[in-house]
Amino acid sequence: IKLATFAESATEVSSGWQTKASLGPAVGAQLAKVVPQGGTDLQRAFAWLSSNSRADAQVFLITDGMPTKLASQGLVSRLLSACARDPKGFVSGDCRNQIFSKSVASVANANLELNVILLPLEGDPLAAPQYWALANSKGGLVFVPEQNWP
Repeated sequence: IKLATFAESATEVSSGWQTKASLGPAVGAQLAKVVPQGGTDLQRAFAWLSSNSRADAQVFLITDGMPTKLASQGLVSRLLSACARDPKGFVSGDCRNQIFSKSVASVANANLELNVILLPLEGDPLAAPQYWALANSKGGLVFVPEQNWP
């Protein structure tokens, strides 16, 4: 098992590859301290995954919706896309969908099974079908727990 968190960057939580038994409660305590902040850059998470996974890996992506940032989007692309800068910092649904499409291109050829645990988030209607299509294309499944699931 190898664990990482992601937001605007990806950060490894485990120290390299570990067995389930060796992870222990320390990793759980570390994960419990993670506080979401900033945007989510799925492209950076997938870049980390590409350089840190093994062939035929089984991956579990836990997220609450579509990404809001893209590491490699240039100025011209931003100006001519659905992601033109909103003065209030709002990231539209069309922009998030566009960011998602560009992000998943980086794992299209990866030899891994990608499963998604999509945590409930109101107001992101494209997340479930997009993550389902991604997981399906990588031989994985999508699990969407109920709002009040433990």
